[in-house]
Amino acid sequence: MNESMNRTHFRSRCLLSLMTFLLSGAVAAETKAQQPAKKPSACARYDLQRPSAEADKRDVDDALAGEEKTKHIPSSIAARCTEQTKEFFPEPNPNSKDETGSPKLNRALATLFTGPSQQSKRDEVTDAPQDPWEDQVIFGNLNGARNKLAKHGVTFNLRWTQFWQGMTHGDGKHTIDYSGKWDLWINAETEKMGLWEGGVIGTHLDFRYGTATYTHSNSALPSNTSVFFPIPNGPGFIVSSLFLSQRVNDRFSFIVGKINTIDLLGRNRINGGFGLDGFMNVVFAAPPSGFTPAAIFGGILSFRLQDRTSLTVMIFDPEDVMLRTGLERPFDTGIKVATTLGRQTRFWSKSGLHRLQAAYSTAERPSLGDILLPPGTEGRLIKNGSYFFLYSGEQMFYENKNDPSQAWGFYGQVNVSDGNPNFMHGAVIVALGGTSLIRSRPRDRFGVGYYQYFISRKLKDTVLPIVDLRNEHGFEAFYNFAITPWMGLTPDFQYSRPIRGDRRSEMTLGVRLGFRF
Repeated sequence: MNESMNRTHFRSRCLLSLMTFLLSGAVAAETKAQQPAKKPSACARYDLQRPSAEADKRDVDDALAGEEKTKHIPSSIAARCTEQTKEFFPEPNPNSKDETGSPKLNRALATLFTGPSQQSKRDEVTDAPQDPWEDQVIFGNLNGARNKLAKHGVTFNLRWTQFWQGMTHGDGKHTIDYSGKWDLWINAETEKMGLWEGGVIGTHLDFRYGTATYTHSNSALPSNTSVFFPIPNGPGFIVSSLFLSQRVNDRFSFIVGKINTIDLLGRNRINGGFGLDGFMNVVFAAPPSGFTPAAIFGGILSFRLQDRTSLTVMIFDPEDVMLRTGLERPFDTGIKVATTLGRQTRFWSKSGLHRLQAAYSTAERPSLGDILLPPGTEGRLIKNGSYFFLYSGEQMFYENKNDPSQAWGFYGQVNVSDGNPNFMHGAVIVALGGTSLIRSRPRDRFGVGYYQYFISRKLKDTVLPIVDLRNEHGFEAFYNFAITPWMGLTPDFQYSRPIRGDRRSEMTLGVRLGFRF
């Protein structure tokens, strides 16, 4: 007990020193934290909240059926839900058994919204005393409390991330802005709680504070995803998701409720990270489509058609429900449907993924040609319905055979819409990224990416007498140094040519400091 108390006290003092930027101790321990594990795992990144290493291994065996033992990389808020959902509802391994000897139910559902995934089994939280710099989270297993909760079906993931960001070139304030974000993901598995099989009740709680650089930027695309969602300005607390996910059988599953769509993208190997670990700009962390809101109220149906092919259908309210429950007059303005077909590939012995999405909305929206007219103006044109199409693909160039989570590769996306009422007529996004190219630093991440968004011609012509709009393009590069498994330091550079034609190009520098609890 004294040893445990001393260990917790030691970590508390370390955290206090880190929060005041005295990182000398962390840097001194950096080399040790990055040494290869003695027992490397063949598992992909899964949450630390698993009851044991063996349970973790069984879950991964169940979740990754066949030879394609890789993470699936969805491409946009709507389209990428296909493979992300497929990842959590795969065909189980028929040889996997639970303690009763019956086929084990895939529990990967419990990790759908638990936030940034942890490393592989080498970083598992245990009760055994160990070097505090090597633990996956700051306070370890809390004297066994995490495992006790997990045995009763409750898992959680708490993150605190701070940002220092400032514009160094462009029309706007050239100051260093400070902001921060607390994220708490909580999941409850119904089977372990003595209820029914296959269900998971989950929620995501967000609290943000501080001032973000994008508030005085001329770019239409925020440079900080994590702080922009769920509340763009000022401090605030939000329940950004509250949902039920249910596995019906080996080939069909669904999710229903209020869903934070940013969470659907966070586990992607190239451009995932929730804005907390990977790319910071919203273009890469959660590509805006002008179609799918940041938070939806509705359902996601996932069908496994073949071993490498899946179909996902999203049905949701057209309105963004981030700042409300979604129960206030749901589907009053129409309905949106997005259907995505995904196919896994394997070229040069490396995994890949291709997706096609078609989406349609019945919602009525003012025509962009009349947006300058006051609401209710007689003769104002209303557009009934809109469409959206997307193709995306990714190809890994490197994969660690013993740990598929250690990989890097290329990602690309092309999408097009009707351009009215959607103000985005199309977009092209390319990125190269994943885990570090330096094999001695397996916990590090890197990414470089370019994007161009094509603004609706109808919108440009309408507002031309007031402001000259142009297509926006930009670039981002980052490197996430994993100082310890529970702390990451990320320098970030961004360049953008803003949507306004009378504004100069912008350069933004930033530093992100994140902690896992």
